[in-house]
Amino acid sequence: DCCVSGNCKSGVGKYVYETGNIFEGEFRNGKKNGKGEYFIYSTKSKYEGNFLDGEFFGFGTLINYSDNDLTKYIGRYTGEFKKNKPEGQGAYYFQDGSYFAGEFKDGLPDGKRGIFYTKDHSLYKGDIKLKDGEMLPEGKGLIIFDREKVYIGDFHNGKLHGKGRLIQPDGTVI
Repeated sequence: DCCVSGNCKSGVGKYVYETGNIFEGEFRNGKKNGKGEYFIYSTKSKYEGNFLDGEFFGFGTLINYSDNDLTKYIGRYTGEFKKNKPEGQGAYYFQDGSYFAGEFKDGLPDGKRGIFYTKDHSLYKGDIKLKDGEMLPEGKGLIIFDREKVYIGDFHNGKLHGKGRLIQPDGTVI
């Protein structure tokens, strides 16, 4: 009923829903299936990739926007999906320029399986936590500052905390 263009009888077309959502792609048995692009009006997000029985599944990209014009994004995930959530290998890019690349589980980054490139251009590997939409080093980890100095130790709320060692490029420990 909501097909506005394409070959609606074969299940390939553009569909506009009463909610303002728009889907362009393939349908099978009344559900999104195969490749497609889905704009979700209520959350200002767009998914482009593979669908299976109406859900995001396989490889795709999900972009969350902060404005009605869809020009500014809050975050962007590209990678594997299962049941409408990031699941498996992928990369999430934050608006501030930081990103996490690694393993995702149940829609969230797995803090022990991946690397995090911080907004101040440092490379971090270790435990992480999400706080107010921001990813922060938390617990044990290793961070490389400016591709030179390395800190190995404890972190709390994204800052060096507790026991640790700062190692200079020549191997000396501060």
